[in-house]
Amino acid sequence: MHMRKTMIITFMFVLLFIILAVGVQFTAIQQFDSTTMNNITEWREEGWTSFFQTLTKAGSTLTYAVIALIFSVYFAWKRNWVDLFLTFTSVLGAWAINSLLKEWFARERPDVVHLVEADGYSFPSSTAMISIALYGFLVYVLLLKLRNPISKVVILGVTGMLIVLIGFSRVYLGVHFPTDIIGGFFAGGFWLGVCIAIRKKMNPSTNK
Repeated sequence: MHMRKTMIITFMFVLLFIILAVGVQFTAIQQFDSTTMNNITEWREEGWTSFFQTLTKAGSTLTYAVIALIFSVYFAWKRNWVDLFLTFTSVLGAWAINSLLKEWFARERPDVVHLVEADGYSFPSSTAMISIALYGFLVYVLLLKLRNPISKVVILGVTGMLIVLIGFSRVYLGVHFPTDIIGGFFAGGFWLGVCIAIRKKMNPSTNK
């Protein structure tokens, strides 16, 4: 992916986030969130609850830390200092930006029964944002090394499905509105684009 295309996509994520951030102030969007939450709450049942309580752990702080550490050790072993640096940057940068955005918007969490613990404000979802940034960056690095197009499609599909399901689990479990998750994906897409752009600048020969 050329730098110009990367920057265009990154800008698009910023624009989409701004549009959504403005939109959630309007009654129509708030009603959509509330109606969706109520419908999902009524749909809850023991089997799905157990499934999503397990799945959401793939978007936990501990999981992010373990995955970042494992890949960082691998990158250090390969003396790949750029990707080691950007692995931590993807996580810590997304976390820092998300913290600022949450304080800025100060949106309360849904007023439904929470099936997992969740602290702080709701918009945008840190789980959605960091999952896009971290998993997205690691998949980007992996795809650069693969030559088999089928393998690339499978990895993209599986990772994409995992990220979407992690996001949906937060809605199902009652700790986020749908637009919190969408906003997290948009903000995470922006930060992923920044990390990829930095990589292209720092290590251009490996981005082909």
